[in-house]
Amino acid sequence: MRVALLLCLCLFACAASSSEDGGGASRGGTGSTEANGDPKLLPGECPAGKRAALGMSECAPVGFQECGEGFAVDASGWGCAPILPANACTGATREAIGNASCVPLGDCNAAFPPAGADFVVSPTGPIDATHFRRISDALARAKSGDLIAVDAGTYRESLTVVRSVTIAGRCAEKVKIDGAGSAQPGIVSGAPGATVRGVSFVNWYWGTSVEVGTITFEDTLFERNKEIGVAVVDGATVKLTRSVVRDTLPLQVAGLGIAVTKGARAFVQDSVIAKSRGAGIYVAESSSVTVDGSVIRDTDADKRNQFGFGLSLNGGSSGEVKRSAFLENRKAGARTTAGTKLTIEESVVRGTKPDTSTNGVGTGLNAIDGSMIVAKKIAISANNGPAITSLRDATIRVEQGSFVGQKGDKDGDLGSGAYVFAKGKIELVDVAIIDSGASGVSVFDEGTTFSMTSSLITASRPSYDRKVMGLGMAISRGGHATVKDSTIAFNHHSGIYLWEEASLDITGTLVRGTKKEVYEDRLGHGILAQDGPRISIDGCAFDGNVGIGLALSAASAVVKKSFIRGNSVGIHVDKATLREAENASEPTLGEVVVTPDTVFEGNATRVGSGELPLPEPPTPKLED
Repeated sequence: MRVALLLCLCLFACAASSSEDGGGASRGGTGSTEANGDPKLLPGECPAGKRAALGMSECAPVGFQECGEGFAVDASGWGCAPILPANACTGATREAIGNASCVPLGDCNAAFPPAGADFVVSPTGPIDATHFRRISDALARAKSGDLIAVDAGTYRESLTVVRSVTIAGRCAEKVKIDGAGSAQPGIVSGAPGATVRGVSFVNWYWGTSVEVGTITFEDTLFERNKEIGVAVVDGATVKLTRSVVRDTLPLQVAGLGIAVTKGARAFVQDSVIAKSRGAGIYVAESSSVTVDGSVIRDTDADKRNQFGFGLSLNGGSSGEVKRSAFLENRKAGARTTAGTKLTIEESVVRGTKPDTSTNGVGTGLNAIDGSMIVAKKIAISANNGPAITSLRDATIRVEQGSFVGQKGDKDGDLGSGAYVFAKGKIELVDVAIIDSGASGVSVFDEGTTFSMTSSLITASRPSYDRKVMGLGMAISRGGHATVKDSTIAFNHHSGIYLWEEASLDITGTLVRGTKKEVYEDRLGHGILAQDGPRISIDGCAFDGNVGIGLALSAASAVVKKSFIRGNSVGIHVDKATLREAENASEPTLGEVVVTPDTVFEGNATRVGSGELPLPEPPTPKLED
């Protein structure tokens, strides 16, 4: 689309020098340098983990930088990554964050029976008052506080625990409680405080059903059970420590690694939830889960080819995650729905696989329907969709995050660091968004809001199918964004692209080095706005963009205390009146107002003339 230019070419003439080819700074008034910070901006690109910021004489740190115990700086230099084995662990071993090798579940070489054992169970041992061949027989004799030692062997019996006893197997590799496809749970607990360690529950209908009281599983394996690996209901509590729930299979529809419902609680520490079919951890009906130092990985779709979430919060539930890793799950690393809240800290979400829908996306964190996710010190990378997505009155807040290399869908779209639409809300503070697909940030729809402070968007890449875009930010269809004290650098097409009644308030921000589209020799603008946007720009710098610093068509804007340098064109306005004014606050419909304290320096042309080529705006793929 090509449109006629309507502007006053003599604007700023009284305050400008006759040339901008490297001469002294052209200023519309005094004090603009101080108001805008140091105009001698840091040249070039900053190293990984840092950004150039207005008023800073050195590159400033940005994102998730302080890697805690068990984590190291990611190979990209952005954010942190868990130290883990190169391949998923199998059998009676587990991934332990901070260890590059698989760790066994318990010590098979430890002394047996352990000191203080009240009963001993062995499939080939003697039978007397304290020795049995079945665990159930020992449970029938035991009283609260007793210790039942279980020797190596395969036990084909479902266990019922009604007293606060301890069942201690030799180790999970050697003690197997095998259901052989039974329609019963491997263990049912109704005790106020039982403990089970060093055993495996395999091939049961449910691995365990915890219905009353509290039970603790240590160094325990739940594998190849059907429907639910660990079920916790009716206000009961389960504690899973140094344990594994793996390969939970669907019976009718789904296979859930851990299911926590009806006011129950689950504590998952230094454990692994792997290869579930539907959800790794499913929490609902006002229940809660706490995950610490654990790995939730390789969750896949159910029999209907749906879901595959690492963690799913539903029905007024809550979750708290610390020092954990969500790896290669499907559709979403973690998802929250109506009335739920998730807090996640010092954690990594990586490699979420696409679902089977037309768009086929795999999001890092996904909040919907009024739910909330609060994340701090988080790295989200290489997902087949956006790093974070919020819609339908949901909120995501991230402080200290690094979103790196989202792959997007099969077309290379939907690889945004942040994607918010349908009245969702996203707030970012100290977040780095690097190497996103099609757009670093996408904000769509009336009532949708996005804010970003002390953050960075850089190196966005074009999509595969249309071979365009690579935007820093895309804002459209009435969406609103607020950007403060941030950096949007070295993207393609436009640093910020607005269309269809979008709005933007941007202060103290550097927009620099925007490149042309990769496959077409066009654009490369700092801000490009068309079709009715409203923009407020205060104390910003538009530096070294290969196209136009500010390209505005049918847009309303106020530009004040800003610094526009080294662009091919400083400002280009179409279908609006461009004028200079001393005082301006809110944009007036149909006007672009530039205050005299805005500095133009070193642009090939200060004010553009002629026709302004405009791209065809993209259509958002994710719809409510």
